Amino acid sequence: KLSQPDDAAAMLCLEHRFAALGHRTSYALMASAATASSPLQPGLLTFDATDTLIRPSSNVGALYRDVLAKHCSSDTLALPPAEQFMKAFKRAFKKQSSELPCFGAPVGVSSEEWWQGVVWATYGAVVAPDVISPHLPHVFCELYHDVFATSRGWVLLDGAESTLVRLAAWRDEEGGPLLGVLSNFDERLHGILEELGVLHLLDFVVTSRELGCEKPAVEAFDAARRAANVASSAPACHVGNTVATDVVGATSAGWTSVLVDPDSPQPIRWPEEPPPSATAQHTSKAQMELQRTGLRSVVVRDVRDVLQVFRVPYGSPPAASAGAVARLPTRAPSQQPPSRDSTQNTLLWAGEK
Repeated sequence: KLSQPDDAAAMLCLEHRFAALGHRTSYALMASAATASSPLQPGLLTFDATDTLIRPSSNVGALYRDVLAKHCSSDTLALPPAEQFMKAFKRAFKKQSSELPCFGAPVGVSSEEWWQGVVWATYGAVVAPDVISPHLPHVFCELYHDVFATSRGWVLLDGAESTLVRLAAWRDEEGGPLLGVLSNFDERLHGILEELGVLHLLDFVVTSRELGCEKPAVEAFDAARRAANVASSAPACHVGNTVATDVVGATSAGWTSVLVDPDSPQPIRWPEEPPPSATAQHTSKAQMELQRTGLRSVVVRDVRDVLQVFRVPYGSPPAASAGAVARLPTRAPSQQPPSRDSTQNTLLWAGEK
């Protein structure tokens, strides 16, 4: 640990320590480490959408049940509990995603057709098809074009908006990283983020539907870099809540990652810290999965803790989880931000492929 985080020599010692660990791949996250007060700063910072910035406004099964109940008379149809709809939805979504990845883009299936298959399979597994089939066109239209395309079906996670506001200010006033969303989502995500009031804070939004490939494919991360027009040598970092797609994909693409884990026993866990024991009583499932992959990632409990990871220097201290620790001080106002393609004098987070 750095006892004097403003000591450039100590930072270089930490870099050598990472090299001594024998990782096959180490990738840069912080530019200009030779400057004593440089912050952790990539040239590009992307976020996953679902369960990182946004979440469904209610249980998906409950939303499916409520819309069906609206279009069907309770006198003729006794609906099962929302949990049954949720289970059926998960099965239908998993099957459709396996058979037609990227919401059908590679084979020319529209997003609307793709979701129609999920909706019909969900309802058909819970309610007799001959009873609900007359209502399905109207039910699907409301679900696809209204509920799950607007703030009726989506809300921002706590702290997501304030975090993006602070990061955007860092970008605009201090030369902080460009900001984007990279998500396995369909094209409706643009409108959802706009209605939720955060689209204007982002430089771009990239979805798997529009790309025709999805995380963890390296091509998805390369597309995000192209969308940002950031040099291939510039450090990049991705924030997401899933090890298999977000951490694995970022590492494969040569990026660093921040895993959002609400069940983490620590507000922030740094890559150099010892991995949790397999017998630890308070270890989250996500961190155990991360340990099994052999990859390294910063882990935060709350998206607001990303501000602490990068020590964003604006306004009052961010409302991060109690105990979050900043390893490096902010850059003094007189210092110039590093160029986005700088690869010299970098402090490394180590990660194995």
